[in-house]
Amino acid sequence: MRFISLLLLAATTLTPQTIQGFRPGAEYQILSDPRRDPWQKPDQVIAALGVTTLQTVAVVENGYPYFAPRIASLVNHVYAVSNDSRSFQGRGTISAEISPIVAPPNAPNIPTASVDLVLMVDMVRWVPQRPAYFLAILAGLKPGGRLVIIDRKSPAALPAQQQITTSDLKREGALAGFTFSQELTFLPYQYFLVFRR
Repeated sequence: MRFISLLLLAATTLTPQTIQGFRPGAEYQILSDPRRDPWQKPDQVIAALGVTTLQTVAVVENGYPYFAPRIASLVNHVYAVSNDSRSFQGRGTISAEISPIVAPPNAPNIPTASVDLVLMVDMVRWVPQRPAYFLAILAGLKPGGRLVIIDRKSPAALPAQQQITTSDLKREGALAGFTFSQELTFLPYQYFLVFRR
């Protein structure tokens, strides 16, 4: 059911031309479709992250990896985290700079004190116990590390259990031990929140 909801949400932000050729089994092709680029703005997002070649990044995505391969060439290493093993199917040979992690929805399974940045994209609303999840992320971050959350701006359009506001996330992040740093506003459909360890 969660996967069907994901597909429907992806469909609402893709153009009609993108959905027209959709066929069952092509869920991850839709999520990685380059026609997502104009509204997801991956180059602008990655530039705003300010990653460096010495850093290790965990990218927590819901579905087919979209940001992980783009970031992998810019940093030392990427952990690509998904709670669905199908996320890594059809990828061919995965780059040596990427370690795929299939994790349960309640824990990212990032190695302790191993990453400089955790980027969560369209994932936070699927996490059933966010305070515990944020604590697990905190444990995976190196001192001074960052958590970046990119998710839907219009929670009222989502099912009740996914209606998470930026105020909710700032409060829950603070309870887990994060300090809210900034909110970037250039994405048309998503908020972009930055927290520091």
